[in-house]
Amino acid sequence: MLFRIARNRTGGEITHYDVYEIPVTRGMTVLDVLFKIQDEKDPTLSFRNSCRGAVCGSCAVLVNKMPMLACRTQVLRLRETKTDLTKFPALENTPSEWDPDAEILIEPLPNLSVLKDLVVDMTPFFNALKRMRLWTNPVEGDEPRRQSPDDRKLIDRYANCILCAICYGSCPVNARTTEYLGPAALAKAWRFYQGTRIEDRSRYLEAATISEGAPMCDLIMNCVRVCPKGVAPGGAIRRFKQVQWCSESNPLCRPSQPRSTTIQTKPACEVSHQSDVAIQSPLCEKPLQPAVESTEPDVQVQSCGVENIVNHVMMPKLIQSACHAEYPI
Repeated sequence: MLFRIARNRTGGEITHYDVYEIPVTRGMTVLDVLFKIQDEKDPTLSFRNSCRGAVCGSCAVLVNKMPMLACRTQVLRLRETKTDLTKFPALENTPSEWDPDAEILIEPLPNLSVLKDLVVDMTPFFNALKRMRLWTNPVEGDEPRRQSPDDRKLIDRYANCILCAICYGSCPVNARTTEYLGPAALAKAWRFYQGTRIEDRSRYLEAATISEGAPMCDLIMNCVRVCPKGVAPGGAIRRFKQVQWCSESNPLCRPSQPRSTTIQTKPACEVSHQSDVAIQSPLCEKPLQPAVESTEPDVQVQSCGVENIVNHVMMPKLIQSACHAEYPI
């Protein structure tokens, strides 16, 4: 089988493509092919790898214009891979010599500058994590900080992120502007924001809802389609948008009914992104209602007893309704 691989020996833009013919056997991965080329054809070929088990995330590359982990992508199954991503230049522009029916195209991950061949500079990706301070500070004392299985389920999906940057490389917003924090950083921020053992949760919300964060996302969901660990960063970003716009502190929100001083507004509910089926959350008294789409200029959405007038210019893609907490008159 023929493999057309992007090359650049000094960094910057791709300068040319080299074609290698490698015999492929059943179960052989893209990473196996890269090793075989390096061992038998061209020792100068550069690429990243470490665990070979889809845990470290270091071997992310672009294969046939689809971001993937090289170590878990079997070559003989590439023809079955769907490429239903929203396109941007890095996913649209192909080398003129490439024959998709006869060759496998392997390129560096988009939206990050190339250091050499398939090795990209991950500095902007990790800088976003540092800027948002995506860690938690220890609390004094020896008391155990328990977490129930139900509370753990709230963050299970987002804790699975391996920081491979595949979502970053598939994001049209990251392709458009270097200011955007990226899907992975925002998903990890939601993981901390939902953590029941976190003392100061508000700082993660503040970090995620700055102008370069969740508000900049177009909810295209390329990140959800390509994530190798099922993290679904787009779902976390959508929830940040919901919390940001459907909160009492927002001037666009106002009480739907006079509320009793003994009743408190509950934060937005949690929802399963895989099927958009409402699930019960300890953060809310009632299940989340299904998402609603609208093209009307002004849409009224009930969110935990708060009636929100959301202008379509600010949230054009999706308005997510939240739980309906009732208030006595």
